[in-house]
Amino acid sequence: MADGEKQQEAWNMATETLKRLSRCLDLCSWHSQKGDLVAWFDTSMDLRRNLAAFLDDNEFKQIDDKLKSLPRGWIIGGRVSPNHFAAVHKTLDDVYIIAIKAMKEKGLLMPKAPNAAMAVINN
Repeated sequence: MADGEKQQEAWNMATETLKRLSRCLDLCSWHSQKGDLVAWFDTSMDLRRNLAAFLDDNEFKQIDDKLKSLPRGWIIGGRVSPNHFAAVHKTLDDVYIIAIKAMKEKGLLMPKAPNAAMAVINN
């Protein structure tokens, strides 16, 4: 395989990874605005999976612990129990904030180079 092909393959994988992360963030935001906490939880799990390769053990554990702290029985018949709505909303919000701060720290949100186009090509 020529060097140009390897660079193109790396470019495509990097672009697709950023697209997946962007879609997860968009969906988390959408579900939170709609108050669909079950879908928000599912999307947060997807965000966690897609971020796992970028997070250090402590960051991953922080997100994992937050998700594990959800109250037992928070889902009843596919919906959030009204008794747990506020706690689940707060927990999912915390997970989103932890994830987005980690993404910013890792340079996954904004290009580091002054020229945005060159940041994707050169990094």
